[in-house]
Amino acid sequence: MNRLCSIVILSLISAFSMARTLTGTVTDPQNTPIAFANVIALDNDSTFVTGTVTDTLGTFRFELLSDAATMIRVSSVGYDDCFVPIRGRNDLGIVSMSPSSMVLNEVVVKAGLPKTRIVGNALVTSVGNSILANAGTASDVLGKMPLVDTRSSVQARQ
Repeated sequence: MNRLCSIVILSLISAFSMARTLTGTVTDPQNTPIAFANVIALDNDSTFVTGTVTDTLGTFRFELLSDAATMIRVSSVGYDDCFVPIRGRNDLGIVSMSPSSMVLNEVVVKAGLPKTRIVGNALVTSVGNSILANAGTASDVLGKMPLVDTRSSVQARQ
């Protein structure tokens, strides 16, 4: 029993001793830290091994439990992805990211008011430039309005 416990403890110690910690800092070309950038470790065929996110000072730190990882990929919105080989290093130093060259041509914002809205204690409906403009007479238009009853009072009671 003691021998089995010793083997388990030695196995755990050797597994944790193989783990290594990768650290570094992510900055832009002006050496300003980039917060919340994604940093992931990849193996030879670009398979995800492990990853983390930079803190507000642009620094990252994560544990590699195996030697499968050969590079890291750093990505952030507004910057081109950056690949850095690990090559047995634990401190990757400063990783400088280039701003992305993608530029938006234009942005179009469209909005519209609802056709029927409440103003004070009345319902106001805009008829112009809507399907109601071609609905016929004023009575026909009123008959198509929400919450409006166009039947005569005698018909409405029956």
